[in-house]
Amino acid sequence: MKISGNLYIIMLLCFLSQFIMHSQENYSYEKFQVEDGLPHNIINQIIQDKKGFIWIATTNGLSKYNGYSFTNYKPKASDKVIMKNNRVDKIIEDIYGRIWMRSEALDSRLYCFDPKSESFWGTELVADLPNKKFNIGQIKVTKSGMVWLLSKNDNGCVLVTDYMFSTIVFHKKKNNLKTNTVHTVFEDSQKNSWLLTNNGITLVNPFKPKKTPTYFLTQLHLPTGFYAAIEFEDEIWFGGSNGTIAKYSKGNHNFRTKKIALDAKIIKFEKLDQQTILAITDQKGFCTINIYTGEIEIFNSKTQPNLKTTDLNPVAFLKRHQLWFVSGKERGIYLFDFKDKKTSYYPETSDEKINSNAPVNALVLTDQKGDVWVQPSGGIFSKFDAVKKTLLPFTVPSNSLNSNSPNSLHTAFFDRQGSLWYNMQAAGLCKITFSEYNFNAAHLNTIPRNVRVIFQDKSEKTWISTKQKQILIYDKNLNKMGELSPSGKLSKSATWLKTAYSITEDRNANIWIGTRGDGLYKLTPQKTPYNYSVEHFLHNDTNSFSLCDNDIYSVYEDRSGQIWVGTFNGLNLIEKDKFGQLKFINHRNRWKSYPLENFSKIRCINQTKEGLILVGTTGGLLAVKPNTNRLNIKTYGINNVNPNGLRSNDIMDICVTKNGKTILATADGGISKVISKDKLGFPVQFKTFGRNEGLPSNNMLSLVEDNDGKIWAATDDILTRFNPEKEYFEVFPEIKWAINNNNFSEATKCRLKSGEILFGYSEGIIHFFPDQIKSNYYSPYLAFTNLWLFNKKVDINKETSPLAISLDNCKDIVLNHNQNFFNIEFAALDYKNPKNIKYAYKLEGFDEKWNFVNNQRTAFYTNVPKGSYTFKVKSTNSQGNWVTNERSLRINVEPSIWNTTVAYIIYALLIIGCILLINRTMITIYQLKTNAKIEKDMFDMKQKFFIDISHELRTPLTLISGPIEYLINDSQTPEIIKKQLDYVSQSTNRLQRLVNQILDFRKIQAQKLKISEINLTEFASDIFNNFIEIAQEKKISYSLEILDDDIKLWADRNALEKIIMNLLSNAFKYTPDEKTIRLRIYKNDKKIGLTVIDEGIGISEEHHNSIFNRFSSFNKNSNNPSTGIGLSMVKELVEKHHGEVNFESKTNKGSSFSVFFKQGYSHFTDEVEISTEEESKEIVENKLLKTQPITLYNNPEERQEKIKILVVEDDLKLRTFLNNVLEDDYEILEAEDGEIAYQKILESTPDFIISDIMMPKLSGVELLQKIRNNIETSHVPVILLTAKTTIESQLEGLSYGADDYITKPFSVSYLKARIVNLLEQRKRLQGIFDSYEKSNPKEYNPKPYLITDQDEQIMQKVMIAIEENIDNNDFSVEDLGSVVGLNRTSFYYKIKSLTGYTPVEFIRDVRIKRAAQLLMNSQLLIKEIAYMTGFSDMKYFTKSFKNKYDLTPSEYRKENK
Repeated sequence: MKISGNLYIIMLLCFLSQFIMHSQENYSYEKFQVEDGLPHNIINQIIQDKKGFIWIATTNGLSKYNGYSFTNYKPKASDKVIMKNNRVDKIIEDIYGRIWMRSEALDSRLYCFDPKSESFWGTELVADLPNKKFNIGQIKVTKSGMVWLLSKNDNGCVLVTDYMFSTIVFHKKKNNLKTNTVHTVFEDSQKNSWLLTNNGITLVNPFKPKKTPTYFLTQLHLPTGFYAAIEFEDEIWFGGSNGTIAKYSKGNHNFRTKKIALDAKIIKFEKLDQQTILAITDQKGFCTINIYTGEIEIFNSKTQPNLKTTDLNPVAFLKRHQLWFVSGKERGIYLFDFKDKKTSYYPETSDEKINSNAPVNALVLTDQKGDVWVQPSGGIFSKFDAVKKTLLPFTVPSNSLNSNSPNSLHTAFFDRQGSLWYNMQAAGLCKITFSEYNFNAAHLNTIPRNVRVIFQDKSEKTWISTKQKQILIYDKNLNKMGELSPSGKLSKSATWLKTAYSITEDRNANIWIGTRGDGLYKLTPQKTPYNYSVEHFLHNDTNSFSLCDNDIYSVYEDRSGQIWVGTFNGLNLIEKDKFGQLKFINHRNRWKSYPLENFSKIRCINQTKEGLILVGTTGGLLAVKPNTNRLNIKTYGINNVNPNGLRSNDIMDICVTKNGKTILATADGGISKVISKDKLGFPVQFKTFGRNEGLPSNNMLSLVEDNDGKIWAATDDILTRFNPEKEYFEVFPEIKWAINNNNFSEATKCRLKSGEILFGYSEGIIHFFPDQIKSNYYSPYLAFTNLWLFNKKVDINKETSPLAISLDNCKDIVLNHNQNFFNIEFAALDYKNPKNIKYAYKLEGFDEKWNFVNNQRTAFYTNVPKGSYTFKVKSTNSQGNWVTNERSLRINVEPSIWNTTVAYIIYALLIIGCILLINRTMITIYQLKTNAKIEKDMFDMKQKFFIDISHELRTPLTLISGPIEYLINDSQTPEIIKKQLDYVSQSTNRLQRLVNQILDFRKIQAQKLKISEINLTEFASDIFNNFIEIAQEKKISYSLEILDDDIKLWADRNALEKIIMNLLSNAFKYTPDEKTIRLRIYKNDKKIGLTVIDEGIGISEEHHNSIFNRFSSFNKNSNNPSTGIGLSMVKELVEKHHGEVNFESKTNKGSSFSVFFKQGYSHFTDEVEISTEEESKEIVENKLLKTQPITLYNNPEERQEKIKILVVEDDLKLRTFLNNVLEDDYEILEAEDGEIAYQKILESTPDFIISDIMMPKLSGVELLQKIRNNIETSHVPVILLTAKTTIESQLEGLSYGADDYITKPFSVSYLKARIVNLLEQRKRLQGIFDSYEKSNPKEYNPKPYLITDQDEQIMQKVMIAIEENIDNNDFSVEDLGSVVGLNRTSFYYKIKSLTGYTPVEFIRDVRIKRAAQLLMNSQLLIKEIAYMTGFSDMKYFTKSFKNKYDLTPSEYRKENK
């Protein structure tokens, strides 16, 4: 049934009769003092400018407030004026936004502050003032933009015509005024300015203000002084003294006068209506005048006995019928209402004593709603009740009171949003924000602290449960019926055992009450009104079908009529058994699968449009498909993996809207809305809204839907309205004032059938009609407040400052390249609740999207590249609604000088120039490279020729030097022949050195020096001695001069030898017989010198510049040829030592070559190898200790067998020579190439191999690789012979397993010595097994730890196989060979080569050693040990053991016990 509006109002009044309403306005209070940024706590005036800034005139200067912070202004050193006193008494804004100030101290001064330039101006800057002492009386700001400054000391007036402070002085001395006393200025609709003086009226043309003005003086029979003016369509009336009105006709520019019966100054005109005006005099009262008929009605003390008109001072004229005024010094205030033509007097409050030193001025203000606020002179601030015409004192918050003037304001002001700003003497700035909404708070007269349940039944009874364990019931007329008792009876007062936490009514009108701690109550209505039969259900441990817990938070009836009960120990579903008794289905009986561990504590229950039961718990959300037998349930909780999951597990309330949307309130995760479901209706995805999306808090308590589909959500102390379709929030912080900063109760809400919504809180209830709560679309001005560079605030017009005017007035700013770290501060000028304003900003060209930053008011940008950007910012209002107040600011980050267009042009020119230069250089380099390549090719051809020749010479040299050395070492060669052979050997060695020199020349560039410390005296002496015999032969005076002791040089031995050898060789080569050659060695502090001086043929001067060139030879003696590389090699080797070579030479007089080295080794780079240990001298070939052949095997029976050596050489003569020199000691096999050699190796299994490297078909290195990769031949030692001398060639051979590498030509003795040494190494390997018998047998463990590489693997297998079969008498050599994969013959040679034993001997030797070990370490019988080690014949065992250890087994045991 729908209730009419009037009836509902009656019902509401009846309902409210049961409540005690707050008598005070709902408001919030905020106070600011010096510590908050105010310049002074005494405030004289407050205004709001066009943008919305609050300007405050204080005793210590001017201040501006933006809702967050104060900015204080005083003249700076850069300003042209200095305020003699910082006290500001009056402020007013002009159309340019400038703030005009009057400063009252010893005299009245005028100043103007320009917020745009943040600079001050004052009247002392007016150059042509006749009297510099210009005391300001009035500031008249006109609509046209002109500002009139009227003096207080009859000093004329000043007109400020424009923004640039252009001024015109009006004064008698300027001949533009007839009197210096100007009472006021009136501007008409034509922008003419009328100066009302004490001697007539002056008209100033606004377009030609400097033109001589027009005077209307006393000769026109006008009164002397004029004080007021009012304009009509065709006339302007001027009010003067003695009650005279001068009427000016706009048409004919004439005046006519009229005198009213009030003989006094007409000080003010006001319009009452279209035909009636009000004229107010200073002493005789006031009157109304009909402008058409001229009818006058006078109001004075004669017509109004209680009206006092002496010294009448109008305070305000409001709503065209209320005249508020004061009379003289009388306290209080008068109101004359022209509607009823009655006078009301409001005296000061009698019980308040006002300190006379702090007078309280009369104030009359109108707020945004049109309400009138009045403060009588000497009285307190009050709200005017227009109906009763009474003043209702406004209770100012106690913390804003001043002891001198309680509840009395010094100044007050209402801003555009209706907030009251005021000051009480020395109390700072106070702001009161009034609620615009009809949120009504009420305390129940039963004082129900902490309302817990609000419920309306079908008969429109309202049930309220409190934490005082009461249940209050109100009838449909909202009259209290009484309190319900646990027995179901209605009484005046009743108390329950526990607090009711949930009340609901089922379809049969039964009331279900869930309590916290006392189980469930079912109230069945009886025939007698307000009488219920009661059934009480409790938890019973012995009955599994009883309630699962007595703490009940929610009772809910679903659409099928089933009752669900949520407890703090799980979910219950009520079911009737076959006897009609109620039983509870829960986890204790049929619902064993209920997730009790995480979802036990239930707060709320609701049902979706698909029929699913949603259960909110402290552990998450349950979605249950109703079924009494089994649960079809899904759980939901925090899931960090799923971005569309819940953000909190604590579900406080569930709201299912009329259109089927499901919305959850959570304790710490805001609001979650189900945005998708599966086919059965189970939630799949949620969308969560928190503080970042507009909620004032993430702690939500309750949800309720209004009739318009909006969701009202309660947090701790704030209400929010949520639009689920558009997904935005409206925040109502004003609710705090209504509930006096108390907290809402958990899930305590109700929507009445009338549409009114009730919320419970800790002191009562809050109630309102949602459709009366209109959205706030106030769009605050968004101001740019500050610019910061590198975290420093930017001032205007400072050095390097990008701001010439204030940031808020800038349309664009230009930043230098080094100012690209900046912050922009902003503020939305909404003073209702600034903390609730949210902001978003972006820098177009830098940010891709808006940055939503909640209430952060600063945009931070770092390292912004050069370019043009647009900074944009927008905000919500204080209710959280986004409004169209977007501001933008163009920002241009200038490039650095190296990033400008001119710089890029210069870069382009430089690049082009560089390209041309590079191109030119490349062409030149290419030409040089081409020439160099030709020279290099020629050089390489020469070098290759010499190298090839040298390689070809090495083999025949070997055939020469080898036999000669053999003959010299042969004892049968006669001594005389040996002397001749020595000469041949020396020549051969010299030829070999020449060949090596040619080859060494190729290695110089690539080879690293190996630097070590050398005793230069000894080293040079050894080389010096090599040339003594030649010197003796040629009868040359040959001497060594050592000028200093202990000369140590860091150098490469081989290189130093080549240097000295070449220099001495050249000296001997070009010095004739019986001349002199000297080798001189000396040093100084920094260098070591080595000089070779000869008296040879010398070098002609024309060849001096090319003497060190490669392959350059100027020797004309065909008998003494030269390669032309010796001196070139010397120079290169010396330079690699960071030394220098000098020479002096004169033809036929001799030459002197000097080499200088630096001391120490710090001058060498990482390109050399430095060894700090003194190198050992090379072992000369003739000092080899062993050259005699040795036997290879341990078996005495085979010691006379010769070792087989395979010689592989493609040169027949050299192969024959090697055969001849080795055949006496070894059995020689021959092969002419690698392929034949490999076949002979497989067939004959030689004990040693000597192979050349450079051979046809298969080279020596390839042959070596095949030998080492074959398990049958991998053990055979190999020596490689080659004409290649490079280290790379040697490393290649050694890397494949060569045992040695010998270069041609070689010494036969050296070759024999190397063969003997390598065979000895093989002998030592065979002795590994013999060494065991010399060690302590107790430590013997016959395992092959000393064998390595590929042979190690073979020996490991062999030893393991022997040990595994050590007691097997039938274990044969064939069995052992099969273990390692070799046939009997190959296995025989392999074991014999590695161990010196045949396989049979080796197996027996291992068994004997094992037996010796057992004899020492066990108590077994000797016979048992013999069997255990594979001997079945005791005699054979004893014989073999004695052959090994020279003791019988029993003797061995006794000796080693």
